[in-house]
Amino acid sequence: MMSDMRLCDSDFKTVKITPNSGALGAWVEGVDVSNPLSPEILEELRSAFIRYKVLFFPHQNVSSQEFLEFARQWGTVLQNPYFQPLEGLSSEITEIIKRPEDSRNIGRSWHMDFAFDAEPTNINLLMAKKLPSRGGDTLFCDLCKAYKALSPGLQQTLKRLKVVNSNRDIVHAARYEKEFKGRLPQNNAEVRNTHPVVIHNPDNGEDSLFISATATERFDQWTEEESKPLLNYLFAHVGRPDGCSL
Repeated sequence: MMSDMRLCDSDFKTVKITPNSGALGAWVEGVDVSNPLSPEILEELRSAFIRYKVLFFPHQNVSSQEFLEFARQWGTVLQNPYFQPLEGLSSEITEIIKRPEDSRNIGRSWHMDFAFDAEPTNINLLMAKKLPSRGGDTLFCDLCKAYKALSPGLQQTLKRLKVVNSNRDIVHAARYEKEFKGRLPQNNAEVRNTHPVVIHNPDNGEDSLFISATATERFDQWTEEESKPLLNYLFAHVGRPDGCSL
């Protein structure tokens, strides 16, 4: 929950933006996402997203269709072939459920959605429909801050490298893990694409790591065995508490 002692960001005039505790994120008030946004509000939300990287919209009551229309105001909504579609909305909205009998949940490890695509997504939207009475929090980490915290020597080394990302974690879960059978299509082929380890965001001028514990298999032109020590270090590094937020 937001604290009344936290000061809002005075740079924003049409919406109330209150920085969240931790490394990143901000709360948004004064916006009803069930209705189309004015150009002024949308521009401020885009600016807040660039600055804080994660935005939280509390106390919203929107239907699936309204949520989809809100998403379309941010850009083209991509089809998701890896989950069974939400009824009536094709595969533009993914329904992620953790049932009482499930021992594992989707997104259980540090990950970046669609990091294995040739052109990965740049914005992901989540809508919580039913929350547990305790636990179940989603953590976010700042890969820009994680990159800045590395030594200059390692930064320069990583800038020269590329990684091979794949969807094999999802494909394996669909085929072999009982919790996900019937919810993840089993006919997806494995996809692999190569990306730079360090990417540059022209919107804020920051460099960022581009790795995902569930997608990154190895460094390009390295074996998996050779890649494992450095990748494991980086996966642990990005999850440090000082770089994460609820």
